[in-house]
Amino acid sequence: LQQQLESLRKEHDEIFGRGDKNRDGEMSMREFVYLHRDAERGDEANAYDEDELKEAFSDLDKDGSESITLEEWRRPFEEHTDSWLQIADTEAQQEAQTAHYKDVFNQMDHDGDGMLNVMELQHEMDSLQRERRSAGTMRNTDQDGEDVSVVHLSGGDMMLMMDTDKNGKVTFEEYLLGGEQVAA
Repeated sequence: LQQQLESLRKEHDEIFGRGDKNRDGEMSMREFVYLHRDAERGDEANAYDEDELKEAFSDLDKDGSESITLEEWRRPFEEHTDSWLQIADTEAQQEAQTAHYKDVFNQMDHDGDGMLNVMELQHEMDSLQRERRSAGTMRNTDQDGEDVSVVHLSGGDMMLMMDTDKNGKVTFEEYLLGGEQVAA
């Protein structure tokens, strides 16, 4: 992705260079209009009218100098690429989280059939209960000091919550959806 962005950035800079006809490092309104008209050749149906071009030029000319510098030209591109990178980062995080859940699912799938049965879910629930006991988190007290036990769900309870197609097996997709329902 980074290489693609660098390639696009270079191409974007080259377009500025084509528009800067007198090579003074700035693009005048006249050069800007010429650049657009040249790019629109053969696509007149999508051509900008004069007012749209003036507005676009004004939006780019942040310092009001009546010319666009390379930095001003780059600004919208950089703002968009930052958004793309954030989206890509979020997607990568989601993929990593899904991969983690898939690993946990596969560890629970003792018979390796790609689905969880009630016994595999029960085994997981029993393991979680043992972990809570050994960590001392099975007993809680309410505000009156009364001992309140943590609710223990059975494999059957988990099957009822996660087996959306009611076939007696939990697929990975159902596991993901069921985990969201249990957490909610």
